[in-house]
Amino acid sequence: MAASFASLHSGFLNSVLGLFLILLLARGLESAFQEGRPSGLFFFSFGLGLLTLADLLRLTLDPPAGSPFHFLWILGYALLTYRHPQDPATWEGPALALAGSLLAPTLLGLLDPPLFLLGSALYYSFLGGLGLLLTERTRFERAEDARLRWARALEKLARLSPRASQILSLESLLFNLLDAVREISPAEGLEVRSHQALVGQRTPYAVPIPLGSREEAYLYFSSPPRDSILNAFLTLVAGRLRQLLAQLDWANLALTDPLTELLNRRGLELQLPKLVALARRYAKPVSVAMLDLDHFKRVNDTYGHPVGDEVLRTMARTIQASLRTEDLAVRYGGEEFLLLLFNADLEEAKSVAERIRDQMRKTPVPPVPWPLTLSAGLAGGRVPKGVAELEEWVYQADFALLKAKEEGRDRVVVATEPPS
Repeated sequence: MAASFASLHSGFLNSVLGLFLILLLARGLESAFQEGRPSGLFFFSFGLGLLTLADLLRLTLDPPAGSPFHFLWILGYALLTYRHPQDPATWEGPALALAGSLLAPTLLGLLDPPLFLLGSALYYSFLGGLGLLLTERTRFERAEDARLRWARALEKLARLSPRASQILSLESLLFNLLDAVREISPAEGLEVRSHQALVGQRTPYAVPIPLGSREEAYLYFSSPPRDSILNAFLTLVAGRLRQLLAQLDWANLALTDPLTELLNRRGLELQLPKLVALARRYAKPVSVAMLDLDHFKRVNDTYGHPVGDEVLRTMARTIQASLRTEDLAVRYGGEEFLLLLFNADLEEAKSVAERIRDQMRKTPVPPVPWPLTLSAGLAGGRVPKGVAELEEWVYQADFALLKAKEEGRDRVVVATEPPS
């Protein structure tokens, strides 16, 4: 009778002690659920819960050997050793819990009821204390990791600034901005719809960036983002993106022609070194084409400057439709347009110029009744040695354009040698 009472008392106290330990770990469990995935701490605490349930079964049912209570005991100790792959690596706790799973049942089973009660209390206290220590260690490591990620993200945001080489490519800035966001949350893509710019990829989960204007920008995720710090970071991203878009708008106003939206001469000066460096790095030729609308003064004199402006805009659209991303198009002055064609020899450049000439002839601009024609001069077609040589080719192409005009207009002439 006394032994039965001692066993009852021991099982009851062990159960209460196990529940108490789980309550101590409740804060860690809450953070594990907030993170959207079970952490190692969750499995540690769940293992303690199974051990407590096993004690309750043994207390109330007194099951024979081989009953489910033994399975719960083994499973509980197995969960104590579990560590999620994304948790910081720790070996002390799992190793000690594994050793306890092998030794504790045997050693504690050899003790008399009072000593069994004391041994169980000490063992559970050890496991609970170890769990709390590991919890704090994990919290510290995660806090330090979050601090470092924030520092890297803020540094990348601070470095973002439009450069001359990026004026025509908002995508390069967005790529760097997306890289900063990825320090905080695993975004798959970034899009500014008002500028038709996208880096990365669109995925089913789009999170709007609060720009607070007519601009529309979105971050894309492969799954619903659950990172609580993302919302705070989005405010910083929105502010930086607004600044970048404003800087780009002002830069483009300074470096592009407002009528045709092509580069102006100042923009060309800033882009030439980039084009030369690209051509020399990949050993690709560059060809220069100078284009001029035939009898443009007649259009202005007959129909006025608004119609003349529309002719220039049509010319610019035709040019842009024929060029690639690496090519440069410049309104060089009046009705003259300069093209710098990357990775194009003179034969390929002539095909581009002929295509533009043919398309302009086929495109009506009311009320002008006659077909619009153009003349062109070509030069270069080699890998430039430097900016000075590329500028020399511009001069040669202009000279070839004069020859095209002298020979009757509406034709493409290739410069065969530098003018004397």
